[in-house]
Amino acid sequence: MEFANPDIRQAYESRGFRVICHGERGSRWEGKGRDFLRKQLVQLRRHRRVASNRLGSALFYGASVGCEVAVYGDPMQFEDERPEYGGTARRMRLWPELHGTHVDPELAAEVARRELGFEYQATPEELRRMFGWKRVRCS
Repeated sequence: MEFANPDIRQAYESRGFRVICHGERGSRWEGKGRDFLRKQLVQLRRHRRVASNRLGSALFYGASVGCEVAVYGDPMQFEDERPEYGGTARRMRLWPELHGTHVDPELAAEVARRELGFEYQATPEELRRMFGWKRVRCS
């Protein structure tokens, strides 16, 4: 959403930042964003560190691929943030180890793997069985 706003992009670009967009994330009901995570992974692998003033999925994905992560600064607040999600206080309570300017990279990677469900990843063969896909042999 921020990328679509030229004033926001200009605020960062005028300070020397390269501003990119991985695409709209969409939802399971929309065709948008099918390449979002792949594009994000490409960018994460090009960088050493991921930092933000609000803990979000990009930091978990960054930690999972070996990036240093950090959450610090004035926390970003959304105007219409739904209180049932618990806001910044909840994120700080659940993941205190990811907040600060310097975060233990091994601990961050462990937390990311747990939160992203790495232990529940299906193998290609398991996916074929679950979805009834047939293996196609190329000749």
